[in-house]
Amino acid sequence: MGDIKVAEVKTGAIKDQSGAGLVTFPTKPFFHLEAFTASGITSQTGVINFNSVVTNQGSHWNSTDHRFEVPVTGLYQFNINGFGSRVATGGVMNSTADVQIVLQKSTNSGGSYTNVASGGYGFFNSGNGYINLSFGISLALNSGDYIRWNAIKAYLFIGTKADNYFVSASGHLIG
Repeated sequence: MGDIKVAEVKTGAIKDQSGAGLVTFPTKPFFHLEAFTASGITSQTGVINFNSVVTNQGSHWNSTDHRFEVPVTGLYQFNINGFGSRVATGGVMNSTADVQIVLQKSTNSGGSYTNVASGGYGFFNSGNGYINLSFGISLALNSGDYIRWNAIKAYLFIGTKADNYFVSASGHLIG
C-alpha cells in the first residue's frame, strides 16, 4: 500500500505537529461541566443544569438548553460523577429510596428524547447517606443529535466545590 497524499487541508482540524507523521486533532469536540453551589447544599431533578462550563472545545455544549449538540457523526464518550439525594433541599437518601440519572438522546432537534444509558441508578436499602451515581458510556451518534443528562428518579445532590460535593460531567469525540 502506498502513502496517502493530501493536496490541501483547509480546516486546521488535522495537524502533523511532530514532523514525523504524528496526527493530532486539536479541535476535536470536548466539554467538561460542573454543577455546584456557592454555599450550602441543594439538589436538581429533571434535565441537569450545569452552572459552570470548564471547557467547551468547539462550542458544542449549549448552556441555555443544557445539551451537547453532536457536530459530526462518530463514536463519543460521555461521563458523569455525582451523588443521589432524596429531597430538593439536598437531604440524604434514606431506607428504601432509589435515585436515577440517565443519558438521553434526541434525533429530532430536541423535539423528544429517549433514554440511551441508564447507568446512574442507586437504591438505598437501609440507613442514611448519599449514593454514588457515576457512569460512563460510549455511543455511536449522528451529526445533529442532541445529548443531555436527566435525573428521572429523586434528585442529584449539589454542594460546594470547596467541600468536593459537586457534579462533574464530560464528553468527547473518540473518532
